[in-house]
Parts: sequence; C-alpha cells; structure tokens
Amino acid sequence: MKRFSSAVNLLFLILLLLSCSSIPDKDKEELLPIRPEIKLCTSSLEWNFLGDGIQYCKQECPKIPLVFHLVKINLATPNLELVCYPLSADLSAEGSFPSKSPLEFARQNNAIVAINASPFDIPGFIFAQKRRLVGIYIANGIELSSAVAKYGAIAFVPTESSILKAKILKTQENIPQHSVYAFGGFFQILLDGQVLSFNNTIIDSRMAVGVSEDDETLLVLFAEGEKQLKSEGLTFQESAYILKEVGAWNALLLDGGASAAMVVDGINVAPYQSRKAANILGFKFH
Repeated sequence: MKRFSSAVNLLFLILLLLSCSSIPDKDKEELLPIRPEIKLCTSSLEWNFLGDGIQYCKQECPKIPLVFHLVKINLATPNLELVCYPLSADLSAEGSFPSKSPLEFARQNNAIVAINASPFDIPGFIFAQKRRLVGIYIANGIELSSAVAKYGAIAFVPTESSILKAKILKTQENIPQHSVYAFGGFFQILLDGQVLSFNNTIIDSRMAVGVSEDDETLLVLFAEGEKQLKSEGLTFQESAYILKEVGAWNALLLDGGASAAMVVDGINVAPYQSRKAANILGFKFH
C-alpha cells in the first residue's frame, strides 16, 4: 500500500511539473539576446495563400535546429468567421468539459486554421479527460471562465461594420465590455512594438498570437519543441521577436509545451501528436 501511495504521489508531482497552467517567471530588467540564427532565419519567409485573407508559412532553421509555423489572418476578410471550443453547452455545472484536439475540432467545424489557446487545470483524477480553464474565456459574448489579473489575454471586438478587431491586453482585468470573444493566455511578450524581457529563459514549444498596430491583422506563431533533435523551440523573447518581424505590434504568449498545436487546412503541421487541448481558437469561411 505504501509503494502504491508513493507511486501515485510521484505521478502527481510529474503532472504538476508538466502542467500547462504553471506560472512562468515575470519581467526582468535586462533583455536577453535573440539567437543570431533566428534573426537570419526570419529574414526571408515564403507565404502560401490558404484562402482570402489567410496566409501560412513554415520555416526551418537547421543550424539551431528550429521549425516554426506562422499564420497571418486579415480579420476584415468577408465571410471569415471565428469559431472556438468550448461553448456554454459543453460545460458541466462545475465548469469542466471534455478535452479535444485541434485536429478533431478543425474537422468538426470545417476550420481552415485551428490552434490551442488558454491554459487549463485537470479537475479530479489526474488522468481524467476533463478540463477546466485558467483565466478569462468569453465565447459568443458569454463569460465562461473568469479573469486572472496577472495574466494577459486577446479579445475580439466588433466594429460598426461588423468586422472583428483583435486587442492584446496585458491584464485580463481590462477586457473590453463589448468583447464577443476573449482568450486568456500567459504574459504579453510584445508591447507597442517592443520585445519585453523575462526571467524565463527556457527554450520550448511555443504558441503565441500577435496583432498589427491597426488591430486588423492576427498573426499566429507555433514553434515545434517536442522533438528537440529536429526543433528545439523558442524562448518567450524569441517568440516576440519573430512576431514583430512579421508585422505584430502587440503579442501574447498562449499555452505552450506539449499543448502547443496548429492545424492548417485539415493537417496537423507538427510531426507529433500534442496533448489534447482545453481551449481552441479557429477560423473558417461561411
């Protein structure tokens, strides 16, 4: 019985250390250098058109090694619709819901792009498939998870012409009241065109979103990091640098590590299967 208890405790500790809702370190004064190979690799990108207003790019940097993916979305594109998971009908009375892969979500919703978004907890048994979000989440104008002040968010707000604009917020307490959608993340990593600094220097799989200065272009970055012989991943600041280079003015770090996943045109772009997600953000044409 004692051995069983010790094994359970060990498994719980491992899960806690790997949890996507762990707290990254906060700002530090000195900006760490961006690896020069990343600067060189980002200088020439080839974009592929997926449809009106949506472009995709895969970049390989073998000297690091690093593989990252970018999606650029013009939010003013006609017939473009934001889709997400979960919706209010998916939640239990306790606020938990089944996990789902972005690939499964994309196929169910005919989404041309789908990514994981907010961090989460696993309520109850540690191997359960249920999830509960950590931080703000608004879907179809309904708040389904409350704000965590120390974390940032991305909010989507309608304009007079019914076009969505995206806004990166340093704290989730500042979500605009008329937001139709809002997704909590971790920290803002790019502020008014300036890369922010952090104590966290870990290189890992990353998922981050950026927004252009006019709030009309959404930029999504996914850096592979689960097969490190092929791709090591990025630091927080390197993620911010890449997004800035492709036109972001503000950017936010989303849930990364084993949760980071991107589906483009029905295909999981990573050469491995990511952890099932709690919160998924996607776009489709209607």
